[in-house]
Amino acid sequence: MLPPLTSCRKRMLPPTCVNYFCPMHLSDRGRSSLHLTHVTFSPNGEEVLLSYSGEHVYLMDVNHASGSSMQYTSGDASKLMTFTPVLNKLEHRPPLSGVFQNGLRSRGKTAAGIEKCRMLVEIAKRSLENGTNIFHAIEACNEVLDGHGIDIGPTLRLECFCTRAALWLKRKWKNDAHMAIRDCHNARRIDSSSFRAHYCMAEALEQLGKHKEALDFAVAAQCLSPYDTMAAEKVENIKKHLAVAEAEKSNKASDGSHKGEPRTGRVLSLSDILYRSEANSDALQDGPRSEREDSDFDEELELDFETSISGDEGRDVESNIFHGSLNLRIHRRGDSTRETGACGSPSSSSQNRVAYQPEAVIDMKRRYAGHCNVGTDIKQASFLGQRGEFVASGSDDGRWFIWEKQTGKLIKMLLGDGVVVNCVQSHPFDCFVATSGIDNTIKLWTPSAAVPSMAAGGSAGPEAANVLEAMESNQQKLCCNREAFL
Repeated sequence: MLPPLTSCRKRMLPPTCVNYFCPMHLSDRGRSSLHLTHVTFSPNGEEVLLSYSGEHVYLMDVNHASGSSMQYTSGDASKLMTFTPVLNKLEHRPPLSGVFQNGLRSRGKTAAGIEKCRMLVEIAKRSLENGTNIFHAIEACNEVLDGHGIDIGPTLRLECFCTRAALWLKRKWKNDAHMAIRDCHNARRIDSSSFRAHYCMAEALEQLGKHKEALDFAVAAQCLSPYDTMAAEKVENIKKHLAVAEAEKSNKASDGSHKGEPRTGRVLSLSDILYRSEANSDALQDGPRSEREDSDFDEELELDFETSISGDEGRDVESNIFHGSLNLRIHRRGDSTRETGACGSPSSSSQNRVAYQPEAVIDMKRRYAGHCNVGTDIKQASFLGQRGEFVASGSDDGRWFIWEKQTGKLIKMLLGDGVVVNCVQSHPFDCFVATSGIDNTIKLWTPSAAVPSMAAGGSAGPEAANVLEAMESNQQKLCCNREAFL
């Protein structure tokens, strides 16, 4: 659940925090390269903005006591992907007298607002059917759900959740499958017998490689609509994937059993030791801890090697080659084998191996995508506007992006640097924004600037004219590791 790194290494509980913040779909990454590059509070202090390296920008509520923020604990992410016949806390439909036939509540809603929401959902559905303008269709659904979510009734909300989930799965940007899972879960809370919610959930899990979980939802979708050919095909496809995976697993097991004499215990690979998540470290030990109490080392790694005698590298003579094994005993950096107790007396490290169970974590309430944050570790995301109505972030493509905070709609894409924009800061009270990158200049921006908007092409020419092409390129870069990007 991403506790402080120093606490992980020392196997100690972190200091008491007021709140923990982490998007649920990022909470099980463990000790990966995932890290924050910037954190900032909204002008009123009620929201916090997190910018992750190799990820998107996320908005969260600070005060979970208000009830507007979603909290979760360890294991909730896997529960979200597990099929249950009936969901708990099903949303109760309001009385029919308070809902129009189109799914919008009658109180305080004008005919123009009703027609606008209906039109946006229809536009999104047509884009989904035609496979065109997927980005704009997602923004249309965002405006309905995030801009009018409190006002619209369950019928339209259910339709919009399912439509947006299908659009996420068709666009396939980073973490779009996780966003689809959230929408399907919300749709099932409204109607636990929704075919589209179950079918899209199966497809999202399949995209994430969770075929066993996907099969449960696909079978449920088939039961809800027995004559639907798509559901039957989905079930068969997932079963084929599972059969192939089981065959590959069996082949690897049989190949491993024929290589040399079996060793006692489990021999760990170097990647197991260096890159595995801290949460699973105890589970990967060689047998129960009681069998390894005599070892003062965290891990033991056995390597096979062969080498030639110096000076004979060019000769292929069997007698000049040594064969053998090398046993390495590895200490984790910063993790001593014996911790000192409160009174100064040494205590065994095994006594401090208590699984860290953090408190409830505040989940994201909105995501802002389109930029790229991989190349530098100082890239900022900031609130813009007197009340923080907008969100801005730099990008590795030399541009900086402005989104509408409430809906996540992209407002502007501006060219701010020849290589990368790292810093984006607004003036405390005047209508100015300052940006900087690795050029030898700091740029000041105002709404009345003479330079045309880069989102519309302007002086940037064809390179910045195609906003969607630029964002697609950024999403591909996000999937690369930092070394490959640089």
